[in-house]
Amino acid sequence: MSGTLAPGAGRMRVLAVSNLFPSPVEPHRATYNRQQFGELARLVDLRVAVPVYWHQWRPAQYPDAQFEGVPATYFPYFYPPRILARLHGPAMAWSLLAAQRRAAREFAPHVVFASWLHPDAYGALRLARYLRVPLVVKVHGNDANVLAEIPARRAQIARVLATAHSVIAVSAALRQRLLELGARPQSTCVVYNGVDRTLFRPGSRAAAKARLELEPHLRYVLYVGNLKVTKGCEDLLRAVPALRSRTGPNVRFVFAGSGPERTRIVELAETLGVGSAVHFVGAVAHDRLPDWYRAADLVCLPSHAEGVPNVLLEAMACGVPIVATRVGGIPEVVPSTAGILIEPHDVDALANALADALAHGWASEALITHASQFDWRRSAAAVYEVLARAAGHEAGPGAPVYRSAADIRTEAETTHQGRASG
Repeated sequence: MSGTLAPGAGRMRVLAVSNLFPSPVEPHRATYNRQQFGELARLVDLRVAVPVYWHQWRPAQYPDAQFEGVPATYFPYFYPPRILARLHGPAMAWSLLAAQRRAAREFAPHVVFASWLHPDAYGALRLARYLRVPLVVKVHGNDANVLAEIPARRAQIARVLATAHSVIAVSAALRQRLLELGARPQSTCVVYNGVDRTLFRPGSRAAAKARLELEPHLRYVLYVGNLKVTKGCEDLLRAVPALRSRTGPNVRFVFAGSGPERTRIVELAETLGVGSAVHFVGAVAHDRLPDWYRAADLVCLPSHAEGVPNVLLEAMACGVPIVATRVGGIPEVVPSTAGILIEPHDVDALANALADALAHGWASEALITHASQFDWRRSAAAVYEVLARAAGHEAGPGAPVYRSAADIRTEAETTHQGRASG
C-alpha cells in the first residue's frame, strides 16, 4: 500500500501541518511545538507546512525557513467570514492542497502529522487522502475544549477524530474530551509536553532580580501568557486588592505577554486602582523567561480552560511554586507539593490561594524533581512511536505512550519523600 514504511526502508518521512510553528514574522510563536519538532527531527525526516491567514500574507515576509533544524514552508490560508465557520475546514483543505500538493507529492511522506485540530487537521486529512498515507493528529486543548463548542466546527472535528489513524492528547483529561467528541479509544493516547531543562533550571532569585532591575525587597507574582480574559487575567487583577490586604503592599504582579485584549486588561488595572502594583512587561522571548521565573516568588495561571500549559512545567523546573485553576490537564501535572489549585472564575478563592502560597514554605527540590519527569526528548520519542505505527499501518496506540500522570506524580513525590527521610 502507498505510504507504508517497510522494514529497513530508512528514515521515516513526516509532513507536519500546523499553524503552531515559528515564522520569520513570529519567531517566538509556539515554542512548545518548535522544541518537540526539533527533537522529533532527530528521529525522522520532518518538514512543516504552516498556514498564514490570508489578510496577513505577504510572500516576501514568509520565505522558507528553519527552526531547530526543521525546514518550514508557509502558505496563505484563504477562508470566508466567521459567519461561515462551517466552511473553514474545507477552505483550509483547498488552501493546503493548492499550495502544497506538488511539494508534498515530491517529498512522499509516510505519514501526515497535524498539530492543531481545526481547521489544520481537517485540511491535513484531505492532503493525507490525496497522498494515500495515514493521518496522525496532536490536540492541544482549546482546539477541542473551545472550538468544538461551535456546532459548525464540531461536525468537522468529529469527522477528523473518527478518521485519523491516531490522535495524541497532551493530557488524560483532554483524551477523555476527545472520546466524547467521537475519537476511537483504541486510536487515542496521551503524550505530555516537555521542558528544556538546560534553559529552565533553578538559580539565584537575587541575581535574577538584579538582571531584570526589579526591587530586591519586593515579592513578585508572575503571570506568563497571552493577555486574554479566558486566561484569567481579569480574575487575577480583581484578586489584587484582597491579596494585598492580607500580605501588605510589598507584593507586585508582573504580566509577561501580549495579546488582543491587552488594552482592556491594562485599563482594568487602572480602574481597580491597582496600576501601581502591576507591571505589564510585554512579550518576553523564550530564552529570557528563566530569569523572570527565578525572580518570582510565585507563578499564577488562573485560566478558564487549558490543555497542559508549558508555563507551569517551566516554572516548576525553575523551582517556583504555582497557583492555578483546576482545569484541563493542570491537576495531572501540578501535585500538592508544587502549588495550590482552585476552581476557575472564583476571585475570592484566588486571592486566598495566592496569600496562602506566598506564606507557605515550599520545598523547591520537590518541584524540580517533579518537573524533571517532563522531557522533550522523551516526549518526541513517544510521538515517534505513534507516527511509526501509523506509517507501518499497525493498529493505533490504545494506551498512553508517555506514561501516566499518576505514575509521574507518584514517582516525583516518592523520590522527594525518600530524600527527606534519608
